Amino acid sequence: DDFAGAESELSRAQMSFNTLGNLLNEIGLDESKACSPSTHMTYLGVLFDTANMCLYVDSDKITELKSELIMWGRKTVARKHELQSILGKLIWVSKTVRFSRVFVSRIICEIRKLTAQATKTTLSMEIRKDF
Repeated sequence: DDFAGAESELSRAQMSFNTLGNLLNEIGLDESKACSPSTHMTYLGVLFDTANMCLYVDSDKITELKSELIMWGRKTVARKHELQSILGKLIWVSKTVRFSRVFVSRIICEIRKLTAQATKTTLSMEIRKDF
C-alpha cells in the first residue's frame, strides 16, 4: 500500500503525481498520505535525496536500532529467531550504507549453524563485535 515514483524533470513528476492521484481516486483508494513531488522524500523509513543522489536512514530508525544494539552488545546467549530479527534490521540499514553487509557476516554464519528457531547459541566476543 506504499507507492513512490521518480522523474527526471519536475514538470513530468507533477504530471505523473496527478495522474496516479486521479487513478487512485477513480478506483476508490485513499491518497491522504500523498506528498507532492520533491527532491527529498522519506519512503519506508529511508530519506531519498535526489539532488545529492544520497540515501539516509530516518533518524527515528537510527535511534531505535542504536538502543537495540546496545542491548545486543551485552547479550551472551541468543536464540536463532532473535539473531534473525536483529540481522533483518541490520540488513535493512545496510541497503543505504555501501559495503556494509560484510559487517554482518559473522551473524549470518552463526544463524546457519543453528537448526531450530528456538535453538540457543552462546555469542562469542567476535560475533558481539557486529553489534
